[in-house]
Amino acid sequence: MSPLASRGSKILFSFSDGAVHLSAGSDGEGRGEETLACEFEGEPLTIAFSPRYLMDGLGAARATKIEIVMNGSIRAATLRPVDDSGDADLASGRRLYVLMPL
Repeated sequence: MSPLASRGSKILFSFSDGAVHLSAGSDGEGRGEETLACEFEGEPLTIAFSPRYLMDGLGAARATKIEIVMNGSIRAATLRPVDDSGDADLASGRRLYVLMPL
């Protein structure tokens, strides 16, 4: 999705039970959409992030599984690596990345 999100634009995430729908780009420059399976708890939520800052956070986590904690579409989200047992607090030296939505 990142190549389709032009500089200063966003990737839109729509979370619902068991899936997240991602969309980026515009009709004039190209548009991409993808739906992925995920574990999700809570009310459906739509939130947008900068592709650059999101990729920085995912790269810093250095993990194959990431926990994203969100408290609404306009509040900061946190990214944490999750270890093989599913414990986010013990994974990778307790790294935490704060990501502001757009």
